Amino acid sequence: MGRLAVVVVGAFVMAGLVGLNLNGLIAGLGITGLALALAAKDTVANIFGAISIIIDQPFNVGDWIIVEDTEGEVIRIGLRTTMIRTGNDTIVTIPNSNITNSPVENFTMRRFRRIRPSFEFEEDSDEGALKKFCDSLCERVLGDPRAMKSEDSWVKITNTSPSKMTVSCNFYCQSSAKVQREFTEDILLMGRSIGMECKLTFHEPRRRT
Repeated sequence: MGRLAVVVVGAFVMAGLVGLNLNGLIAGLGITGLALALAAKDTVANIFGAISIIIDQPFNVGDWIIVEDTEGEVIRIGLRTTMIRTGNDTIVTIPNSNITNSPVENFTMRRFRRIRPSFEFEEDSDEGALKKFCDSLCERVLGDPRAMKSEDSWVKITNTSPSKMTVSCNFYCQSSAKVQREFTEDILLMGRSIGMECKLTFHEPRRRT
């Protein structure tokens, strides 16, 4: 690099001695250098972004993430960009510098999944029957080996209105999409069965005439 600088300076000196006008050349080189610097800025930022992703590991190839309103599976982490395959099987390419400056939500790193079903009963439902429903459903769900975090799980009456009573649930299960889907279905069926046992009437929206 030092030798190159000497050669360049020497060339400019010799050109000046023979009377060549270097003003236009110098101006042109200045503009070109500025353009190259601006172009290289994004490339350098993306490379540093890739290094940051590799070191910090907010996600790895195969993880399911959300970044910049894009959700999908990470299929490639390159020097300049990261490629994500969405749920619609499309590929989204995001510059690494954008990723390092944006929040990243990583679903693969979850330790558990949350399940929050709700049930609606008629407004004239018996309070004792509703409380029995809540206690019975909570006990039955937490007795399932798929349930987790029993201390943070609950079934409670969360809303009343002139037309209905709402019972909400908060449960946790193993960090698997398949387990979550199947367990959610089973909880809904448990709720239906227990509601019938408690002689509760599920709410049906009235049609306006």
